[in-house]
Amino acid sequence: MSKKVNTKQIKVSNENNAIYLLIALPILFIALAFSTKTVDVVLMPKYLLFALSSIIIFIFSYLNSLKQNLSFNKVSQHLYFRFYLIYIILAFISLQFSCNFLDGIFEWLKIFLFGSFVFAAAVLFYHQKKNVEFFVKAVTITNLFIVIIGTIQFAILFSKHQITHNSTYEVTATFGHKNIFAELLFLTFPFTLYNLFYSAKFWKYISVIGATLSLFLIVFSLTRAVWLSTIVGFLVAFPFYLFAKKSTLNFKSILIINKRNAMYAVGLMLVIIASIFIYARFDSLSTLKKQVVSIVYFRYGSGAERLELWKKSISVFKENPIIGNGLGSWKIKVLNYGHKGLETEDNKTFHQRPHNDFIWILAEQGIVGLLCYLILVSIVISSIIKRITKSQNHQEKFFFFLCLYTYFGYLIFSFFSFPKERIEHQVILAIMFAIIIISDSNEVETQKKGWKNHAVFLPLIVISFFAFFVGYKRYAGEIHLQKAYTARANSEWQIVISEIEKAESKYFAIDPMCTPLRWYSGSAYYNMGNQQMAYADFQTSYKLNPNHIHVLNNLGTAYEINGEHDKAIKMYSRALEISPAFNEAQLNLVASYFNSGNKNEAFKSYSMLSYDTLNEKYIQILPLVVNAKLKIISDTITCIPLKMQVEAIYNTPDWSKSLFVKSIQNKVSFDKQILTDAIFVLDSVEKKNNFVYINSIINKFKIVEYKK
Repeated sequence: MSKKVNTKQIKVSNENNAIYLLIALPILFIALAFSTKTVDVVLMPKYLLFALSSIIIFIFSYLNSLKQNLSFNKVSQHLYFRFYLIYIILAFISLQFSCNFLDGIFEWLKIFLFGSFVFAAAVLFYHQKKNVEFFVKAVTITNLFIVIIGTIQFAILFSKHQITHNSTYEVTATFGHKNIFAELLFLTFPFTLYNLFYSAKFWKYISVIGATLSLFLIVFSLTRAVWLSTIVGFLVAFPFYLFAKKSTLNFKSILIINKRNAMYAVGLMLVIIASIFIYARFDSLSTLKKQVVSIVYFRYGSGAERLELWKKSISVFKENPIIGNGLGSWKIKVLNYGHKGLETEDNKTFHQRPHNDFIWILAEQGIVGLLCYLILVSIVISSIIKRITKSQNHQEKFFFFLCLYTYFGYLIFSFFSFPKERIEHQVILAIMFAIIIISDSNEVETQKKGWKNHAVFLPLIVISFFAFFVGYKRYAGEIHLQKAYTARANSEWQIVISEIEKAESKYFAIDPMCTPLRWYSGSAYYNMGNQQMAYADFQTSYKLNPNHIHVLNNLGTAYEINGEHDKAIKMYSRALEISPAFNEAQLNLVASYFNSGNKNEAFKSYSMLSYDTLNEKYIQILPLVVNAKLKIISDTITCIPLKMQVEAIYNTPDWSKSLFVKSIQNKVSFDKQILTDAIFVLDSVEKKNNFVYINSIINKFKIVEYKK
C-alpha cells in the first residue's frame, strides 16, 4: 500500500516539476535572450523563444485536454477568449488593408500567440493548485537575474564616475534599452513582495535582494513612465485591496500591522530615499528634479516630441478610422506627415512606433480594434477585482492585488511606450492572465469529451509552427542585414548586395527602421556604377515604402540618370514635402530642373537654400544656376549698354558669385542685385542716353539709391 502511495506522490511531484518548468523557463529564458548578431538585439531572439514555448505549451495542453476535458470546457467559456477571438479576427481583417503586409503578418502572429498562449496555459494549469506559487517563484528568479546584471552595469559606471542622464542608457541588462529594462523591473517587482509576506526564508532573502535592487535601478533608470507606474499603479490598485480587507476584518485590525511587515514597508521607502541620495551624489539632484518636473510639464523635452508624434498618428488614424490602416502600417503611413518637430528631422533615423500602445492600435486597427482591446482590458481588470473582493483567503487577495498593481502599471506605461511589442512583457502577462482566468472560470455541468479540443488545439499548433518559421526567417534575415550594415559602413558594396540577397525573404523585406532591404542593395549597385540594377532595386523599394525620403531621393536620381527628368522632379518634390530641410533632395531637385531646361525654376529652388560653402555639391551647382539666371536676365534687357554690363558680370565668375552672395546679405532678389550693380557701373552718358529705359528698371525693382 505504501509503495503505491509513494508512486503516486512521485507522479504528482514529477507533474509539479513539469508544470513549474513550463512556467519558469519561458519567463526566464525569454527575459535573458538576446543576440548581438541581429539588428534589434532582443526582439527576434525573444520572439523565437516565445514561439517555441507556445508550441510546447500548446502540445502539452492539447494532450492534457484529452485526459481532462473539464479544464478545456471551463476555460473556453470565459468571456475573455470570446472577445480575444473577435480581436484576432479584426486584426486579420485590418491586415488586408496594410501597406506593409509582411510586417503586418509578423504583428498578427504576435497577437495570435499571446491570446493562444493565455488559453493553452489556462487549460494546462487549471488543476494545478500551486500555479500561483510557481508563477511567483519564476518571476522572482527572473527578477534576481536581471537586477544582478543591471547592478553590475551600474557598478561599472560608478567605478568610472560617469553617472549622468545619458550614461544611464548604457544600463540595459538583456533588453537593449534602459526604458524596456525599467519596465520589466516594474513587472517583476510586485511579485517579489508576495514572497516577503508569504514564502519561506530562502525566498524571502531572494526577494529582499530583488525588491531592493529593483527599486534602486528603477530610480536610477530615470524612466518617468515607470516612476508613474510604480507610484500611481499602487495608488489606484491599493484601495480595492483595502476595501476587500475591510469587508473581512474590522477597521482596527486593518490598522494593526505586525512589526515584520512594517519593517518591509519602511525598508522599501528607505531604499527609494537612499537611491535618490546616491544618484544625487554621483550626478546631481537637479537631474532627478528635471525628470519629475517633465512629468508635470509634458510639453517639454521628449514629452513634446511624443505629443507631436501622437498628433501625426491621429492623422494616420483619420485616413481609415473604422477598421484602421492595417497591422504594420503605422511606421510607413506616419512618414507621410513629415518629420517637423521630431528628432527624426535629421533624416538619419525613423520612428518605429508612436510610443503609445493605444494610439498605435487606433491607427492600425481603427476604432473597432481599440474598442475590442479596451473590452479585453476591462475583462481582465474586473476579473482581478472580483477575486480580490470575493476571495476569503488573505494570501489569495494579496496575490490578486499584486496582479492588479502590475496590470495598472503596465497600462500606465503603455501610454508612453510600446510594451505590446515586447515579448518579455507579454509572456509575464500571459501567464498572469491564465492564472486570473483559471480563478474566474465558471462551473460547467458536463465533462463530455468532444471534438472542440481537437478543433481548437490542432490549428493552434499548426499556426504556432508557422509563427516559429516566420520568426526564424526574420531572425536569419536580421543576421544577414547586420552584416550588410557593416559592409556598407566599410564601402564593401559587393558584400552588401550578397548579404541583402540572403536577408530578403517572403517574410522580411523592410528593416526595423522601415527602410526596404532593396534600398541597401540599390545603393550598393549605384556606388558600383551598375545603374540598371540600382534603378530596379530603387523601384522595388518605392513600392514597399513610398514615404521613405531616401528611397524617394535615390529613385529620383535613378530617373534623372535615365533622362526621365519629370519623374525625377516628382520624386524629389515628394521627398521635400515630407522633409522640407532635406538638403540632398533640394540640390538634386535643382539639378533636375536645370537638366530639364527649366533654368528659372532651377535658380528659384537654389536660391531657397541656405548659403553653404562647406557643401561641395552646393558650390559646384552655384556657377551653373547663377550663369543660367544671368543669361535669362540678359535676354530680357533691350538697352545695349546695360545688357553689356550684365554680360560682363556673366563672363566674370567671381563677380557673379559675389553678387549672388551680396543679394543674400541684402535680402533682395538676384535680379534686383544684378541690375543695381550693372546700372551703378554705367557711365553718366550711357545713363543719360538711356534714361527712360533705366528709369523704368529702377521703378520696377524699386532701386531707391538711383532715384533722383
